[in-house]
Amino acid sequence: MVYVLFALSAVFSAGCSALYGWYESWSVLWKLPLLCVGCFVAMVLLFLLVLAVSCLFVDPKKLVETPSPYFRFLLNQFSKLAFDLGGVRVHAAGLERVPRKGRFLLVSNHLFAFDPIVFYYAMPWAELAFVSKTENFSLPIVAQVMRKILCLPLDRNNDREALKAILKAIQFLKEDKASIAVFPEGGTSTAYSFARQTARAVQNCAEGERSDCRLCADEHESNSQEHVPPEDRRVP
Repeated sequence: MVYVLFALSAVFSAGCSALYGWYESWSVLWKLPLLCVGCFVAMVLLFLLVLAVSCLFVDPKKLVETPSPYFRFLLNQFSKLAFDLGGVRVHAAGLERVPRKGRFLLVSNHLFAFDPIVFYYAMPWAELAFVSKTENFSLPIVAQVMRKILCLPLDRNNDREALKAILKAIQFLKEDKASIAVFPEGGTSTAYSFARQTARAVQNCAEGERSDCRLCADEHESNSQEHVPPEDRRVP
């Protein structure tokens, strides 16, 4: 995303420089870079404006049943833009074990607030939908994007509503609408083994509704992901 915006900025700046005859004087040495940087910043702001305006037409309290490729694209591009501009490099190992076809359930440790963005950056093909705490659905822009990519709110103070969210997540898996991701801790934690310990329990719940649901258990500490084979997914 950053490279595309930079390339467009460079082409536009070069065109303007030729149009106004800047190449005929030494002033082009400072005018051209300055215009290029200005164009790049303007394009970044334009992208963010498009994202914000798009969210104005989404009701964050309304359940969405159909995923939006448009909002998925915006989210993936935002993730790339955020990490590239922030100078953050994500090193992912074991991605070859993550299914590229079909849906799966991702159970992960939650080390810091931006873990979902890391997943969207590293696994854009996965089309993940997170089961997230209800508080996140009150955040402007975040709530609208989450709704459009089929993320589900989990009310931790209402067991009946929480069960509805879980059943809806299973439905999305069955209908091939999204892969589901959960953070079992319910918040950030450094208990690295928690996801692997709870993976089987979550898997068994899902298999009560779908026998071919696949599971990936992720541990940030070892950067490993486990794809549980079908023969190990039998419910006793």
